[in-house]
Amino acid sequence: TGTPLPAVFDPADESLSEIAGGTFASTASVTSTGDGRVAIVGGATSETASRVDVVSEDSNGAVLLTSGIGALRVARSAPSALSIGAGRLVVTGGVVPSGGVTAGVEVVDLTGATASASLVERERVRRSIRPIERLGDGRVLLAGGADPGGGASSRAFVFDPATNQVEEVGSLPEPLDGRRYTAPLPDGTAIVVGADASTDVRIFQP
Repeated sequence: TGTPLPAVFDPADESLSEIAGGTFASTASVTSTGDGRVAIVGGATSETASRVDVVSEDSNGAVLLTSGIGALRVARSAPSALSIGAGRLVVTGGVVPSGGVTAGVEVVDLTGATASASLVERERVRRSIRPIERLGDGRVLLAGGADPGGGASSRAFVFDPATNQVEEVGSLPEPLDGRRYTAPLPDGTAIVVGADASTDVRIFQP
């Protein structure tokens, strides 16, 4: 009962062990940081919606949770977060705890003692998006999701980690929201499968 502790699964012996020192943020996004750590980003409450926690392993193999290592610029419940290099994340989407979709795209830098976040796009990307995916050329696809009016969006953007720029690259064939799956392809395109009740398979070329 209550809010569960974060836990680590060890595939070697199929064990699951809880991490002392914090509570798991409900509806957080969990992602690799690209440097051997794991980030827990955002949450459903006013306390956790801007929080960035990091799970790491010390030299003795003990798993540690550092809670509140940094703060997002925009409070987000159920955001989308993805590693874009060692210690860097791109975060977007989600909803604010009081209701309504969030705006903007931010980059979180976890390379220092505390995390820093900077907004690289403030207004155009204003909707819930899950998931986001790296394209074959290293850029990140931000497509579909719920728009501010509650309907599905067909707008598509690409974020370039090399320049920290967000570019609108066109539209999906139809608005897409709900659970879907994306994967990068070697030629720089992406395959997009599903979304709510859709059974379509699409290739998206930015």
